[in-house]
Amino acid sequence: MKLLRILAVVVLCLTISATVAFGQTWQPLTNQPTFNPGVMLLLTDGTVIMHSEPNCLTCTTTDYSSWYKLTPDSSGSYVNGTWTQIASLPSGYAPLYFGSAVLPDGRVVVEGGEYNCTCRPTAAQSNKHSLILQT
Repeated sequence: MKLLRILAVVVLCLTISATVAFGQTWQPLTNQPTFNPGVMLLLTDGTVIMHSEPNCLTCTTTDYSSWYKLTPDSSGSYVNGTWTQIASLPSGYAPLYFGSAVLPDGRVVVEGGEYNCTCRPTAAQSNKHSLILQT
């Protein structure tokens, strides 16, 4: 009887863990970004935003400082959502690597950076900063 209980608990645990494992999958977006995706942030209101990352090695993009919002479709699906530009960093400030944070009040701050990509990358570090989004 004791062995039967242990077996039942093991089967139950395996069933639950298999259900959880199948629920955790990635899905490609129907509308892929038209920009070079970089840093992605989840805002306090559930909004997803993404930075357009520069390609400093080949200069194949000129959109170095834009931020985009992923808006869900009418049924709330982000998989079928659309991208819209919502903000840009100040002119002349387009770091490849930088610090960013979502503040408790929903604003986003971008701080410092390295490799300012204005098509001729420089290895200098930056002490610039920008508050890019206010809700």
